[in-house]
Amino acid sequence: MGDKKITMETIQTYVRLDNEIHMMEIKNIRKSLKMKEDQLKDVQQTESQLKTHYKECQDKTKKEKADVDDLTGKGGQIQASLGKAKFDQQMSKEQAEYLEALNKEELAKKDLEGITKQIQDIQAEIKNLTPEVEKLDKLVAEQEELLSSIFKGDYGSQKENELESKMDMLVEKRNRVGVAKYKWTNGKVLLQHAVNQLAYAVKKWDELGKLDKSDTKTMYTMATEARNNLSAAIQNLQNTQKYLSNIQFPYCKEDEIKTLQKATANVYIDMMTTDRHKHALNCFSVTHKRSYALLQWFDSVLTSVIEKDFRSASDEERECSKQLRIERLRLMKESVEKDGGTCNLDASKSFTRHLSQERDLIKTTQLLT
Repeated sequence: MGDKKITMETIQTYVRLDNEIHMMEIKNIRKSLKMKEDQLKDVQQTESQLKTHYKECQDKTKKEKADVDDLTGKGGQIQASLGKAKFDQQMSKEQAEYLEALNKEELAKKDLEGITKQIQDIQAEIKNLTPEVEKLDKLVAEQEELLSSIFKGDYGSQKENELESKMDMLVEKRNRVGVAKYKWTNGKVLLQHAVNQLAYAVKKWDELGKLDKSDTKTMYTMATEARNNLSAAIQNLQNTQKYLSNIQFPYCKEDEIKTLQKATANVYIDMMTTDRHKHALNCFSVTHKRSYALLQWFDSVLTSVIEKDFRSASDEERECSKQLRIERLRLMKESVEKDGGTCNLDASKSFTRHLSQERDLIKTTQLLT
């Protein structure tokens, strides 16, 4: 069968390697690392765009501030020329434009800070995954070398050949479904944050509308709280869509997010009048309701499709893995006995112990996701 004389130690080494490899592959670390590396490139590109946008917002704020300062400095001269009413109207316009520009700059800064934090988190995940993938590659290479020495670089039997090919296909299938599950699960977490943030923003914006208009300090404080939560919700909604860029969402689509962004940029102006406040409240409230409907849709897809497909793919892979191990151990056992030795290893019992460990790992993984 091969150049290497098979002993019980050889068989136990194979079983150990097979267990370790399978337990690591359950965690889908190779595809997780590739996905994180792709995500990092995408987020870094977004960061570059946000830096440009932030610089543009800063320049716009400086211009609007200069217009206000210029009008203030020439106040007496212009007021004498236009009259007090028109001067006040012009000053209100310039101040409103400056306030809007300042708000957009602050939002751009928060978006940039958020994406920078996201990059740091992804880089940390990549750092943690890389040694795991390297360890898995080393184990696979060690197992392949062992099998090659046992079977002289060929397959032990036609059945082993067929099972290994089938196993490769099933591992790839389970990995694909596993990545989908990972994306949908993480997207759901981000979406839940967005729903909570929108709910809080709606609450604060509604409370703001009941304040006395003379209490400007409290109004600005509440408007800022609402704005910050709206900004965070927008980023979470956008990141949810990025996780699943090939999926068409039924709610909170791109045009809805753009509408929410515009309303968020105008909170300090909209808070001044009852009509504009009500219009903004309706926008925030509708988006909150639709984000909650989207969250329910996520739950439905995860429960009825993704998790069902993942269980099915895992069961198929597990059964094939069992059959492949049994066949390889049968071949090794035959070789030991052919050389006059004895082999008392029960392949089925070996796989049962392995299956128990796998189930424990799956339970732990589910608790962490």
